[in-house]
Amino acid sequence: MGWRFRKTFGSGPIRWTLTKRGIGWSWGIPGLRYGMSPTGRRYMSFGIPGSGLYYIKYFADQPPQAPPVTPTVPSAKMPPRKISSLPPQGPGPQVPPGNTGSNSTPWWKQKELY
Repeated sequence: MGWRFRKTFGSGPIRWTLTKRGIGWSWGIPGLRYGMSPTGRRYMSFGIPGSGLYYIKYFADQPPQAPPVTPTVPSAKMPPRKISSLPPQGPGPQVPPGNTGSNSTPWWKQKELY
């Protein structure tokens, strides 16, 4: 178990806390406080004054915002693709006559994998 250091200064409803990570602050009344930890995390705590029992809830950090998407303009050096250069598209795989699907032999028996 490591050593911890904490020194608290307060005046009225405001409390400043000095730890090895930095300075945090909180505001509130006995039993209910809102504050920011030395690492910058916002929290709310409530408890039973004088008992040492309390609950602390850290708020979720704001998700990083994605950079705005800028439309790209095609370069003049790159020629546009011709649709006629694409391979022809057919209706899909052809089913041989007599092989209708539901009455066909399973694939594992066709490849002799059983």
